[in-house]
Amino acid sequence: MSKRGAAWNSLFVLQAMVPLFLLGSVYSARAQNSTERIQQDPRQTYFVLKASMRDRVRATHREKGAEELQLRDCVVGSTLFVVRGPLRTALVDFAYAVLAARATLLDWRVPSELWQEALTKAEEVGLAAIARGDIAESKRTGVMDAFARDLNRSIRAKKLKLPPVNANPECGGPPSEYKVTTIPSHGQVQVIPKLFYIVCQKQNIDPDDTAKCDNWFPPIRHGERVYLGGVYKYRIRWEARATPVKEFDADRYNETIALE
Repeated sequence: MSKRGAAWNSLFVLQAMVPLFLLGSVYSARAQNSTERIQQDPRQTYFVLKASMRDRVRATHREKGAEELQLRDCVVGSTLFVVRGPLRTALVDFAYAVLAARATLLDWRVPSELWQEALTKAEEVGLAAIARGDIAESKRTGVMDAFARDLNRSIRAKKLKLPPVNANPECGGPPSEYKVTTIPSHGQVQVIPKLFYIVCQKQNIDPDDTAKCDNWFPPIRHGERVYLGGVYKYRIRWEARATPVKEFDADRYNETIALE
């Protein structure tokens, strides 16, 4: 099992709340590249990301006799889906937190009337903060902590036999570091998180155009060590040729990612 095998095994599939096809034309033509369109309407980008992440986000691992009902595992969204830039990170992390909370509460069979509407309201509060430029991690964790406190009060009022809800367990750690190599050697690898490849498609931007779809990472040299996590689109360039765009899942590798 790869370094993240345990994390993936602890996640639960959720149904998307917003169909992707409804979001394809929401961005203004005035915004020229993907970053500008994300900044212009982070809310719509959030729902594209959330829909794209749903099959990677599952309920937290449930142990018999658990002392806490943890709404997410010892991981954040931008660790599972390594992205770059504070706004991208905020959107991915918050989408992960909401999806993981929903999946976990369903798995524990907590009555939906105690949390469903409250979670939707918490999501709106978090999105409003991101939209006005408040992308500090403390804001997002504060929103989910407030949701957990209210839920704990409701659980106690109903006298349900459930452990205390914790939205943000103390844990964490960086994404995994990998050595990236190319076959043949001496190529340069361009990668983009698949989540943001999809974002460019929904923005009606050619996702292979690295100038307009500017979510691509700087080229990775053969033998370079980088932090990666999740699924990426990639292509390799050598002096005389380049590959078509392909896909790899970093979490299926141990220490070296060999691409061809």
